Amino acid sequence: MNKLSVTRCNLNGKRVLLRVDFNVPMTDKQVITDDTRIRATLPTINYCLEHGASRIVIISHLGRPKGKPVEKYSLQPVADRLAELIGVNVKFISDCVDVESQLQGFRVFLLENLRFHPGEEAGSEEFARKLSSLGDVYINDAFGAMHRPHASISKIVIHTRAAGLLVARELEAFSDLLRERIDLVVLGGAKVSDKLKLIENLIPRVDTIYIGGAMAFTFLAEEGKMESIGESLYDQDGASAVPGILQKARQFQCNLVFPVDFRCAKSLGDQDLVIVKTLQEGIPKGYAGFDIGPQSESILYDLVVKAKKVFWNGPMGVFEQERFSHGTLKCLQAMNDAQGLTIIGGGDTAAACTLLYPECKVSHVSTGGGAGLELLEGAELPGIAHLNDSV
Repeated sequence: MNKLSVTRCNLNGKRVLLRVDFNVPMTDKQVITDDTRIRATLPTINYCLEHGASRIVIISHLGRPKGKPVEKYSLQPVADRLAELIGVNVKFISDCVDVESQLQGFRVFLLENLRFHPGEEAGSEEFARKLSSLGDVYINDAFGAMHRPHASISKIVIHTRAAGLLVARELEAFSDLLRERIDLVVLGGAKVSDKLKLIENLIPRVDTIYIGGAMAFTFLAEEGKMESIGESLYDQDGASAVPGILQKARQFQCNLVFPVDFRCAKSLGDQDLVIVKTLQEGIPKGYAGFDIGPQSESILYDLVVKAKKVFWNGPMGVFEQERFSHGTLKCLQAMNDAQGLTIIGGGDTAAACTLLYPECKVSHVSTGGGAGLELLEGAELPGIAHLNDSV
C-alpha cells in the first residue's frame, strides 16, 4: 500500500479536486449532530491551502438519494460548518458537474452531493471525466468510501492522483497491523454472515480472536457450549459456516475465545429486569442476551492489555443503552490501558468510543468501517488501487 501522498505533490498554483467523506449524521432539520468526519479532513484542506493551491474543489456524497436530488441530503449545511472550522469562506455550489463558470472569487468550494447523479454510484466514466475537468491534482481523503467502485473514487482521469493526509494515516496504520502476525482481534456485532470472510481471512494470521456481541450466540449454540440461548439472536445463514470456521481455527492454531456470561433481559425496554447468566446456566426462555457479563469483561480486558497488536471491530452489546454498555466500555478501557498497537475499526465501534469514552487513547481510530474490514479480508480497494504508486 505504498501510494503517492499529498505531501509529495506540487500544489503551487494548481487546482485541487479533493474527494472527502462528508457523510455526516443530521437531524430531520439538517442540523449536523456529529462533525467528526468534517474535522478529519481539515489537515488535508489546510495543507493544500498552505502549499499554494489556487483553489480546492471539494466533492463528497451524503446518504443514499438514489441518483436524484433529495433536499435532506444536500451538503449545504456541511459547507457552512466547514467554513466555521477552517476559518475560510467556503462557496457552496448547487451541482457537481458543469460548474466551472461558478468557481470564481473563492479558494474553497464544496459541490453538491455526488449521489444526486446516477453516474456516481454507477461508476460512469463520462461522469468521472466531468469531475476530472475541475482539477489539476486529485486528492482522495475519503477512506470510508475507498471500497466503493464509484466514479469519484475509481474513475478520475487526472494524471496526479494522491492520498490525502487522512487516507495516508489509515494506510500506515493498517500496514503496521498487517505487517506481522496479529496478537488479538476482537469482533462484535450481530451476524456471523456479516463477518464470515473477515474471520476466515484473519484466522491464518491471528493468534487469538475474541468473538463477542450477538454473533457469539450462533457459535455457542452450534458448538453446544451453552445450555440455552433463549431468545438471543441466532444467525441461521451464518450457522452453517461455524463448523468450517472452527476447523480452520484448529488447523492454523488460532484460539477462538467466547464470552462465558451475559447480561440478559426480556427486551430492550427500560423497565425490564437485567439478569446475568453463565454458559452453564443458559439463558431462560423469554430472555435474550444484550451484553457480555462481568466474567467475560475481565477475560477480555486481560487479553487486550497483554497483546502487542489489537484490532477491534464491533461492540460487545447494545452500547446505546447504559445498562448494556458495560462490555463495550470495558473493552475501551482495555484499549486505553494497552501498551501495544491498538486500532479501533470505524462504524459502530468508533461511535461507541465517542459516546462512552471520548478521551480513550488508542493508536488509531479508523474512519472507515467497511473499507477497513475489506483491507483485513485481503481485498484490494478500488480507491487505493486508483491512486498513483509512490516513487
